[in-house]
Amino acid sequence: MSKYILINDKPVHVSNVIEWANWIEKSERTLARSDVNGIIISTVFLGLDHNFSGSKLPVLWETMCFGLEVDQDECRRYTSRDDALCGHQEFVQLAHELPR
Repeated sequence: MSKYILINDKPVHVSNVIEWANWIEKSERTLARSDVNGIIISTVFLGLDHNFSGSKLPVLWETMCFGLEVDQDECRRYTSRDDALCGHQEFVQLAHELPR
């Protein structure tokens, strides 16, 4: 897996595992976090490319929902910060629409 850090909110590929690990340990990687009626929506920078499809863009952000009353929690991954923020807001909207 390719390793990335953020510099001025932009992903930068790094090959030095020590540099990457130090950045991961010390950095705030949470992009957004919301609590809607007990459903937690969390969007984070992953730091590792989760692109397993073979496309060229690295998949570096992830939104997860916790506390849904279904068999498993929901997860989506993104190739850009802007897409991740939009996805986060989509989940927030969906959580508001769920019956209480």
